Amino acid sequence: SIITKSDYKFKLLLLGVTCVGKTAILDYYLKGYPPESTIITTGFDYSTKKLNIEGKNITAFIWDIMGWSIPGHWGIIKRKQFDSFIMIYDIKSYKSFESLKSWLPDIKEITDNKIHKMLIGNKYDLEDERKVPKEEGISLALENGMLFFETSVNKGININEFFAQIIQDLIKLKEEEKNKLKEEELE
Repeated sequence: SIITKSDYKFKLLLLGVTCVGKTAILDYYLKGYPPESTIITTGFDYSTKKLNIEGKNITAFIWDIMGWSIPGHWGIIKRKQFDSFIMIYDIKSYKSFESLKSWLPDIKEITDNKIHKMLIGNKYDLEDERKVPKEEGISLALENGMLFFETSVNKGININEFFAQIIQDLIKLKEEEKNKLKEEELE
């Protein structure tokens, strides 16, 4: 196989309590179909996906962290210097939504609020069991400068779309940074 140099490398972090579907979302994105089953993540796990978008070679390093241990790992998370936080809750679990809300002050502190963030309401296919109104998800996202998607791994709804949006946004941010540096050099 031919080894290609990456024009951009991005580190993405999936955040959410246990059983919101972080690993299933990642598996779907990597393989293109829902996993038959998933194992609860212990510690940190990460995967790599190589993409070519508009002629640019992209490498996405996607980290999945054990849900219940996230607050104990803020220092490690800060040192990894992620480009995007993908915060995931289960639309059937208000507790999973509240946990994310409780983590927002820590996230703002460790990132200086200078990071791409996205809020994901997962398990959209189980609408009849919904406990978190979509409007609350949208409101939380708007209040905190996040994009918002609802997804379903089982139905393949919005998984590829939200990852594509993140990558496109990150490319745009990097291009803007490059252009700004070039302008400053010319001054």
